[in-house]
Amino acid sequence: MIKKIFCSHYCWLRAWQWRAESVDCDTLTGNWYVGNTGSKKILRRTPQGVLQEFLSGFSSGPYGIEVVGDRIYACDGNKIKGFSLADGSPVFSITTNASFLNGITHDERCVVCKRFFRKKSIK
Repeated sequence: MIKKIFCSHYCWLRAWQWRAESVDCDTLTGNWYVGNTGSKKILRRTPQGVLQEFLSGFSSGPYGIEVVGDRIYACDGNKIKGFSLADGSPVFSITTNASFLNGITHDERCVVCKRFFRKKSIK
């Protein structure tokens, strides 16, 4: 199943391969989100195959993205930013002491964890 999902979405990602950095799926809606570092945007692909610009204005990246509930989080330089999936409005922002965040994930308590690229650690 994982291979089938990957293969079905690989073709549309190839169109954005010039700097497609991270991908996550909203399992409730079936929307896929891709962080594009070339355009500094997060793009959304609907289950019907419509590709849209969802978020823009990132200063660095977005490098890591993570869908958690009704929000999407993204790494932007030394910041983690959160946005509403409903309308893209900002709902969260924190500045870290890291120089570059490369990825994020969450645990069962929905605590967002960040990955430091240069230190190769997760906090």
